[in-house]
Amino acid sequence: MISFFILLTYLLITSIFGFLILKKVLKITSLVLLVPLSVTLGTGSFIFLLQSLSFLLTPRTAAVSILIIQFAASIVISLLKTNENKEKEPDISKKQLTVLVIYASIICFFTYLGIYRYGTFDRTAHLPMATSIFQNNIYPPMDPYRPDYVLLYHYGGDLLAGAINYLSGANISTSYELVSSLFSGITFLSFISLGWILSKNFYLSFIGGFCAYFSGGLLWLDAILRYITKNFPSGETDWGFLQTFLNLGIHGSIINPPSVMTFTSTSSLGNPMLIFCLIIFYLMTLKTRFKETMPFILVLFITLFSLYMTTDWLYVTFWAGAVLFSLFILSRKNKQALVATIILLVLSAISCKTLANPLFMQDAVQNLGRTNIFALGIKKDLFTVVSWGRLATHIMNYTTINCFSWDFLCEFGLSLILIPFAIIYLIREKNVFSMLLFFCIITTMPLPVIIDFKLNPVELVRLFAFGNTMLVLLITLGINHILKTFFQSKILTTLYLIFLCLSPILQLTTAVIFTPDAFTNREYVRRLCISLRATKSLSDFKFVFKNINDLALSKKDSIFWSYKNEMDFLKKNCKERDVVISSLYEVPAFVGVYSIIPPGKLIYWDQLYSPSSKVFNTAFNTLDPYLVSELNIKWILIDNDSKQFLSKEVLEILQKQDLLKLAYSKQNIEIYRIEDLTKLINTAQRKTAWLLINSVGQTIETSVLNQNRISLFPTKTSSLIYLNNLYSTYPDLKKQLITAQPVSIEQIENQIKSANLAIALDKKF
Repeated sequence: MISFFILLTYLLITSIFGFLILKKVLKITSLVLLVPLSVTLGTGSFIFLLQSLSFLLTPRTAAVSILIIQFAASIVISLLKTNENKEKEPDISKKQLTVLVIYASIICFFTYLGIYRYGTFDRTAHLPMATSIFQNNIYPPMDPYRPDYVLLYHYGGDLLAGAINYLSGANISTSYELVSSLFSGITFLSFISLGWILSKNFYLSFIGGFCAYFSGGLLWLDAILRYITKNFPSGETDWGFLQTFLNLGIHGSIINPPSVMTFTSTSSLGNPMLIFCLIIFYLMTLKTRFKETMPFILVLFITLFSLYMTTDWLYVTFWAGAVLFSLFILSRKNKQALVATIILLVLSAISCKTLANPLFMQDAVQNLGRTNIFALGIKKDLFTVVSWGRLATHIMNYTTINCFSWDFLCEFGLSLILIPFAIIYLIREKNVFSMLLFFCIITTMPLPVIIDFKLNPVELVRLFAFGNTMLVLLITLGINHILKTFFQSKILTTLYLIFLCLSPILQLTTAVIFTPDAFTNREYVRRLCISLRATKSLSDFKFVFKNINDLALSKKDSIFWSYKNEMDFLKKNCKERDVVISSLYEVPAFVGVYSIIPPGKLIYWDQLYSPSSKVFNTAFNTLDPYLVSELNIKWILIDNDSKQFLSKEVLEILQKQDLLKLAYSKQNIEIYRIEDLTKLINTAQRKTAWLLINSVGQTIETSVLNQNRISLFPTKTSSLIYLNNLYSTYPDLKKQLITAQPVSIEQIENQIKSANLAIALDKKF
């Protein structure tokens, strides 16, 4: 109850703050705009201030301080006497607003029913990010899986969920779920706002916003055709209709609608923030005096910063559309709007390059030893996209789709077929705001078929999503403009909604009934269909549903319940920057304590840090005091099953306990605390050293530089400094992923000796 009260207090303070800024400062009076935009601005300003003040006050202090600041600012703003907007804005009625709120509440409720048994997408990455920031209470946040590196990620959504977790005491999973559920409704209302600005017609705004929110393709039709023709993915021969439809009829591989993107931790915030920025940006360009545009620039600056921190590809979408729109402004000789746009974009670029990117504050070696995430190029196979594996054996198996194929068309469906309606609408209406939305479409949707993203090609398909929703909105308005009686017919309107929105609506309702696993996990769908076929009565179905529900909940929180005592111990006893090396990598990671884990346990781990990572194995299998001290390892967690793989030497260290002390022991898990290593380092012989290797694990001196020697370094930093010096002599090295890895000195000496290699070891210590 206390957690709920604190959470409600947070929501009220941030929303009222956003409402007062919009109404009293920006003088927006329309309720159809104020309701969704207030929540978005309040949350965006909270993320902006939290990121900014955490550098000075630490995250915990900043989170509390910001609520106090927003509360005090709300009181001050409410007392200000401002000139009311003399022009009466067109607005919806209170009855119509009630209808919208009811629909938004239903969407929030459905989203929560779907996500509370599922958690957030990529939870093994996001939950450690959120908890580590507030558990360690340091800034800038360090990579929770690589404590020697600063975190490079758009972690604004994780920052928010972590703050809610800290302020309210709610479970970290619950924090994500509540944010996603709330912003599912806010996203829906935001799309309605777009339709309202364009049409000033409630019914048309509702139809357009509804279709944009549930914008789907012809996946349902594709699934029906494949079932009839028995054209299943390779290796599948006996799918029933339900299994075919769940696997192929509701979940896309290229785009997914906003209605289910709220299941992910960042997109739930990104869409409403981008819509907010587009609306406020448009209203700014209508002002005729620079004094009037200044508040708009400030509000946009703050929200764009938070947009970059949560969904950087949507930040790119705004930038691309705004730059092209500025040329449009120039053609209309609106110098005031052009100057304001340039100021906004310059300030935003500077802040995102500095304050939003803590790497600039770090040592130069932070740039080394991991992949350049901004490596782009032109595709060899133009007009193809790498997408998630809808037709593959698993959804996470990437596939390449040709843009002129049926598979591509069925993803976008009517939005590609009905483009002429959008074009005609733009030409005839000459609506300035619709041009801004159109520029966002044409500057982003073509990019994934032309540009190649070296790190992870599938990520570029994200640039399709928002443009497609805007295309659907413009098409809907275009149909109403050209076929004026179309939406007056209930039959035609219903058919339009079915063709366009059937798959996304079924996707949301399926998530409510079976959890999102029902459209992301093929094996889960197979077992589900077997269970459903065996049901012969309502009581059987209730039994199956209960088992599905219990299984989903137990799976989602299994880590927290299975290792609750160990996690509570670490959370209570670990200090800031303490590192835990653990045979059960989930335990320290999910409690927010820095951990060193084997490769392959985190999204993009292999691409960022090399699949040949040896940090965990070397540290765990040697417990070399030099390496343990360098990595700041203060705790060792080990289960009995893992002990059998340890060397005799390490087992003796655990028994002697001159390096560490047993601090926790229960059932088959032990936690050791590392003692002061000063004396041991001064007397013990070094067991490990660092060397530089390429992406396939070869030493760069023997494989790339063709030298008959291998340099061994005492620390990771010294090895990266050496790499930095090599760049001036061998610039081609910059094109490769070169990482520093610790190795056992004795092991590498034995390998060279047994292979009879004429390679010298250059020990730089």
